[in-house]
Amino acid sequence: MDLRCIVAAYPEERAAARARTGLRRVSGPRQAAAVRRASGGALRLRRPAGMRGGPGAALLRSVSERLTPGTSALVAVVAAEHARAVERWLAEGGANLVTDLMAAEAAAVEALGAS
Repeated sequence: MDLRCIVAAYPEERAAARARTGLRRVSGPRQAAAVRRASGGALRLRRPAGMRGGPGAALLRSVSERLTPGTSALVAVVAAEHARAVERWLAEGGANLVTDLMAAEAAAVEALGAS
């Protein structure tokens, strides 16, 4: 199965968790994680088992390092045929798509697709 990784950043702390919940209606993602950095700086993760080790964990670590307090991000691995619809849905919901991070983490995404 051809998979794509989509990273969406939000200026609001809980927005990524809400997007993660609604994402299944758009594409039925294979894996999706919500990362938020609380206003006090604490990091919170909601992630599936497939993103708890190896390349999935490395990708989440990379995303979480870029978050500022009070913001959040969604990392979703979806079937390639659903990627554009997911990106459009996320953007309509106020997300900023992070395409440069995807290029930098291409090796991790490929490894996730093999799992």
